[in-house]
Order: sequence, then structure tokens, then C-alpha cells
Amino acid sequence: MTNNNIPIILWADLETAPLGQPSKLREDFAGRPLLRQTLERVCRSEKSGRKIVFCRPEQAEEVQSILKGLNVEVLPIEFSRPQWWSGLTASRKWAAQCWRGGMLGVCAFDEATLPFVLAELAKKLDAPAVLSVDPHGAWVDPCVLDRQIEQYLAHQDEYYFSFTQAPPGLAGVIIARELLEKLPQANKIAGTLIGYQPSSPKIDLISKACNLTLDPAVIQTGIRFICDTQRTLALGRKLAQTLDPLTADIVQITSHARNIAGSVLMDLPHELEIELVSGWPWPGGYRPSPDKPRGPIDAKLIVERVAELASQCDDLLVFLGGFGEPSAHPELGKIVTGLKNTGVWSIGMHSTALFDSSMSETITSLPIDILALLIDVPQRELYKEIMGIDHYEQVQKNIERVMKTIETHLLPTPLLAPTMIKTPETMELMDAFFDGWFNKVGWAVINGYSDYAGQIPNHAVNSMAGPKRKSCRQIYRRMTIFADGNVVPCDQDFNAQIPLASIREQSLIDIWQGLSLHELRESHLTENFCPNILCSRCRQWHRP
Repeated sequence: MTNNNIPIILWADLETAPLGQPSKLREDFAGRPLLRQTLERVCRSEKSGRKIVFCRPEQAEEVQSILKGLNVEVLPIEFSRPQWWSGLTASRKWAAQCWRGGMLGVCAFDEATLPFVLAELAKKLDAPAVLSVDPHGAWVDPCVLDRQIEQYLAHQDEYYFSFTQAPPGLAGVIIARELLEKLPQANKIAGTLIGYQPSSPKIDLISKACNLTLDPAVIQTGIRFICDTQRTLALGRKLAQTLDPLTADIVQITSHARNIAGSVLMDLPHELEIELVSGWPWPGGYRPSPDKPRGPIDAKLIVERVAELASQCDDLLVFLGGFGEPSAHPELGKIVTGLKNTGVWSIGMHSTALFDSSMSETITSLPIDILALLIDVPQRELYKEIMGIDHYEQVQKNIERVMKTIETHLLPTPLLAPTMIKTPETMELMDAFFDGWFNKVGWAVINGYSDYAGQIPNHAVNSMAGPKRKSCRQIYRRMTIFADGNVVPCDQDFNAQIPLASIREQSLIDIWQGLSLHELRESHLTENFCPNILCSRCRQWHRP
């Protein structure tokens, strides 16, 4: 096989981006449409073969116009996104800045990789493998693409695909035709090939030759370079004001991005945690309840406040959580539907699974992408002892009802995330919990215990924080809204000792950009954590 037998293929949709938001491919980027910017960089690859863009037939003429003059073939193809695609997008939305780590083993390169289409194209082109690149990858590095091709060719007898740990948007994935033909038949995506499978554990493939090794500083950048949202497009354009949009390499791109990302990406929050009601349906447990009851939250007001924010960012994540059971809110359906209609990118929710049996139908009928199931203590007798109630069997039955509803109606979402808390009492249950639930629903979560900055007794096995205290990452990404309308910097402040403001008086944008949070961030940047007693005692500052 010669190098130029491997084509680079991109999926271009001028209306809808792979993750569901409006496409940015027509948007201006350094004086050219974003799609052309991506292809101009792709065309600088010297080791690849043909450059192919496939699109819907009705968009082919416009795509050809955008790419006029480039050595790119535009192929009109009629296809539909598979039913499971919304499950893939749900996973990626909650891990968008990472190259992997999403639920179901989904990776960044899966976002714009349609195995069933690529398999047909590989056959049509008589290509033994294809290199898939995201069309919104305006800063994709052609030199990295060439290195990927060389790496793949050197080890093609050992591996059917090749990837790299580059930040999303800076590289691609190579998949052999033989594998492309098998993935749709097995109802799998490329990312699952490098994910953990309890039934067949193996060494992480990042240590193998199918992974193109990059500079650790590049890998650890933690920034999304796929310019498919208002936020990431703004960052891409900002980079182009200093870097050459056609020749800058991956080291220059990531280095400069780390220096300027804060001023672009953090102007508005990425995520809101919203408490609908307060108080847990158990007297004990590892999760604290506020000293005074809160809520239920004003359904009309919270939807209005989120709408103001969602109108300015199309990648807003909302998690219905806090310190209570969201399904206990009498207007849960109205709130979830209202939030989705405002343009919220994705909605997640936690649940204790201690609800009326009919609630399983309600929850699965709503536009909820992620449902975290707070089992916490995954063993009946210990559950009774720690939680203070003997309702473990009810929890299990309600989860089974949710699973049955999803299976019966062939629902791709919500994705289920059974969750336990790691403590000295539950440590021995972790392996069975994770493997058991992973095999059932494709995911499981083990959270470390939090003492909420010393406000409750510490039952942690050990601290996961680094040896040197640094600025909290949460105060630049998310904020928490309690059921009484008060807003706090993070979810460690469960009693709202340090309220920033109330949504009854201020918009979320004003609160995020206001003086209180600004001063808190400034104190963290100077490593002065003493002004805030909770920050000074917090053990969770390292969380992403």
C-alpha cells in the first residue's frame, strides 16, 4: 500500500452540526467560510490521497461553490443519521473539550465519523482505509495528519485503525475499510475500540502503536478546537488574529490557545446546576441536606433566566441536581421542556430512583440526555444502615423500570449513569458495582466522598487533590442555582453561606460577570483562599 491510497474524508452539513446545533460551516473565518478554512489546511497534507467532502444532494452545489479552486471532490450522498446518533451526541456534549472520556466510550473523532457512509465510500474509492476529519476543525494540523498516515502504514498489520490524543479538532482518525464494514453490523463506533470493556479487559491502547504520540503539553491542553459552537468559533477567530490560519502548527496553536482561552471561553458559564427542590428522601446518607428547606423553584422564572443565557451561547449544559430529588418538583415536565425550548444544548438530571413507579415513563419521555442514578451504597444491608431506610429493592426496581422503558421504546436517551460513592464502607463493592452496571447500561460512575469543605464529617478514603493547592476550575465553568433562587459559586456551598445573588433580582449573565465572582476568581488566581472560608477548606478544587 502506498501513502496516497488513504483519502481524507469530511462530512459537511451546512444546516446542522454533528452534535445538533446550527452548523457554522458558512461562517466567516479569517476571510473565508469555515468549511473552506478546514479544507485549505487539509489540502496541505502531503501523505494522503484524494480529499473528499460528502454532503446531502441539495447542499452539493453550495458546498462546491465554497470549495471552488481547491483540489477537493464533493460527493452528494443521501443518508439519514442513525437512531443511536442522539446517544452519541448526548455523550459528547458533556465531554466536548476532551478527546475521550465520554459515556459509552465515545471519543471526539466519533462526532463526525459515520462508519456506514465511510464504508461505502471506501469501497467506491477502492481505498483500504480512510482518514476522517471534522469539517469544523478549522485548525486541523496537516502535518499531524501525515504523521498519522505514516504511523498507520507502519503498523497496519497489527491494527485496523489509528488515532491520536490531540485536542478535539486538531487531528483525525484512520479506520481500515474492513473495520468500517464491521462497525455498523455490530452497532459500534470507533471510540468503543479504545474504551474499557469489563468482559474483555485489555491494556489501554494509548500505549500501543495505533496511537500517534504527541507532546504532553499538547495532549493536556484541554480545549476544544472544533469550531461548531459560538464559543469555540470565537476562540478560533481569536487565534487567527495572531497565528497564520493556514500554516500554524499544533504546538503553536495549543500554546497560544492556553494563553488566551480564558478571555474567550469563560465569558459565559458552560454549565448550570439547578436545584428544583431540596431535601433527600432518606434520613441518612453521604449527601448533606440544607439546614432550611428550599423551593420548589419557580418554574417560570428559572426557564426565563436560562433563556436569557442560552440566547448568547449555543453550548449551554444544564444539570438538574443540587441537594434534592428533582422528580419531586410538581412541574418537572414543564421545566425540562421549557429549558430545552430555550436552546439549552443538553440537559442532565440526577435521581435517587425513589419515586412513584409511573415516574419512569415521565422521565424517559422528557428531553433528558443524561440520568445519573444515585444508588450511592450498592448493597442492601449496607444501604439500610447508611441511608437510614430499607428502600434498596425499590431503587433497583425503579431503575429496572427505567431500563425497560428505554428498551421497549428503543430510546437512545437518556443515557444512564448508575452512581456510587467511594468510602471505607463501600470500597469492597466497587468492582462488582462498576462491572455489573457497565455491562447492563454501558456506564457506571464511582464518585469520591466530599465533606463539603469541612461542613460534614469526612468519610473519604483519600484525597484526590494535588499536593499543591491551585485555583478552582469550577468557578470559571459553572455555577449552582438553588431552589430558592439563590446562586452560589459551586455545589460545595450546600447551605448557601456565600450567596452571589438571586435570580429573582439579577440575570444569570449579570451574576456570572458580576463583582462578587470576579473578586473570588481574582483571589484564587493569587492563591489567596482565606477570604472565603469554604474555599480555604475545600478538597474538591481539582475537579474538571
